Amino acid sequence: MREYSLQEVFNEEEGTEFKVKYEKGSCNRATVKLVEKEKEFLNNHTKLVWNNGQDIQMKEEFVTAKFIKVQEPVSFNDVINSNKKCSVEFNDYQPNHYETLRDIILILIDSYGETGLKKAIREGKWYLEKE
Repeated sequence: MREYSLQEVFNEEEGTEFKVKYEKGSCNRATVKLVEKEKEFLNNHTKLVWNNGQDIQMKEEFVTAKFIKVQEPVSFNDVINSNKKCSVEFNDYQPNHYETLRDIILILIDSYGETGLKKAIREGKWYLEKE
């Protein structure tokens, strides 16, 4: 998954949402998104806020962080009907990259067994790699 710098984030469209990956490698569960600024600000028409709407304090750890676009999940049928690499979020399995469906199935079977694989297919959040 592509990582964006803070500067690159502001080049994206309003409403775009990002996960925050701090320099130490930890990813915050809260997300940030670009929203329209109040009319009094003329130099830049968007600002970055937490997903709960609170303004962000630009501390050094935030400025040096990397940002990963939040994608909308797709159905498992979309995944099997595509030739693209994919990713799934299921239980504690939340990779930061895309793999072939075959590789993900093997990882899920090794980690969770056949029952866990079936549950991941039904309940996991599936994503397709963008071009």
